[in-house]
Amino acid sequence: MSGLDPSSRSWLSPRDLPRFSGDTLFDRVAHAYLIGEAADDFARVLDGHAPWTVSEVMEAAVADAAADAAAAGEPAVVLLSPACASFDQFPDFEVRGEAFRAAVLALGAIPPEDGA
Repeated sequence: MSGLDPSSRSWLSPRDLPRFSGDTLFDRVAHAYLIGEAADDFARVLDGHAPWTVSEVMEAAVADAAADAAAAGEPAVVLLSPACASFDQFPDFEVRGEAFRAAVLALGAIPPEDGA
């Protein structure tokens, strides 16, 4: 499986939107940075509910999120929150997580002393 299968229920699809009252699901999303071949599908779901940017790749998504967080001028959290598999870019979730970690460290973050 690669990216988002439109027939899958693994993430919210446009047909699922009526199940939610208002935008409660999207209220907690300050901004979504979308990567991979499913980015356009997710953009269509998010459109009108939460702000989004198609960043294409992990490194760009982290850089975009960090720049937006810095511009906001207040503390912010950038969270890796996969909505589906990303086999088009990564062989497994561990490699994807390490790519996120490496992108954050490349921006100057200091890793915890325990090496996590």
